[in-house]
Amino acid sequence: MGTMAERDDPLEVLFRPWRAEPPAFESTDRVLFLGARLHPDLALAAPAALSAAQPWQPAADALLAAGIPVSPDDRDLGQGYASVLVLPERQRDAARAWLGRAVLAARQGGEVIACAPTREGGQRLGDELAELLGEVTIDVKARCRVVRGVRGPDADLELAATWADQDRVREVWRGMSSRPGLFAWDHVDEGSARLAECLPNDLGGVVADVGCGWGYLSAAVLARGVRPTELHLIEADARGLRIAKANLAPHAAGVALHGHWIDATTKWPVPALDAIVCNPPFHERGETSTELGRGILRAAFEALKVGGSLWMVANRHLPYEKTLFQTFGAWDVVDERGGYKVIRATRRKG
Repeated sequence: MGTMAERDDPLEVLFRPWRAEPPAFESTDRVLFLGARLHPDLALAAPAALSAAQPWQPAADALLAAGIPVSPDDRDLGQGYASVLVLPERQRDAARAWLGRAVLAARQGGEVIACAPTREGGQRLGDELAELLGEVTIDVKARCRVVRGVRGPDADLELAATWADQDRVREVWRGMSSRPGLFAWDHVDEGSARLAECLPNDLGGVVADVGCGWGYLSAAVLARGVRPTELHLIEADARGLRIAKANLAPHAAGVALHGHWIDATTKWPVPALDAIVCNPPFHERGETSTELGRGILRAAFEALKVGGSLWMVANRHLPYEKTLFQTFGAWDVVDERGGYKVIRATRRKG
């Protein structure tokens, strides 16, 4: 959820091969960008037809605003691309899935260029792409590695197909499903579990789960004695939102279930809310940051009706108190164990 960091070294380094050797695409060529983010050097793809896959809404919105076709679905991408650019996920299964899809999407003789921070998969990126393509070239800059290879007759398409399925959706918890690439994709994270324990039994009316992920907190809301009349799922990752809706549909009888693929730090297209539950993210591009969480708190205050309450969990050391004071004015720490704090804040002013 939230906005992109200003500095984006992997994106900058990704285009070093093109800047060193500008591509000579034809108007009939096609270029695919997995994990796409907007950059001026995308102009080097001209005159080829450029397509992008990006499940993260803020990045997808920026690409769409620039006139670049974007799909939130990173699976149905087609084949025959002259070049495939990849900014792999941090999680290893998800990263391998994108590399596998990139090789399958490239045409014979087509190139694959991938870049990742050295500490977030870049160290292994060269070896992994070499497993799929054979010979590759590697460049290192700004603590990132950019790897380039060509799909030739010796490319291991069977391995590529195996890797492309490594981020498949699968059951992870009590009949609910998830997939690699989502936060805490294969387990219930401790913070969310702590918040679920503290939720009251009367979260009725119109409720939102902000940064819903695969839907665990929403499931906890639906299991309460008083069920909401409306439950709004707010998530910037289209993959998580799609899975959460599927996970929750069997348990939401009588509850109007709505999904919103949006940046949670912006104004939400929801009615005045009676309650919000949230486990805000505190990592952005691998760095600890409360910027997203603080933005969510400000948006949450505006979305709540007077008398409505925010229930959130955070690591004890994260400094949200100043923003809580600036917005809600007062709040309660209802639980503080195991390195987490569960906070309840009520909107008392218009």
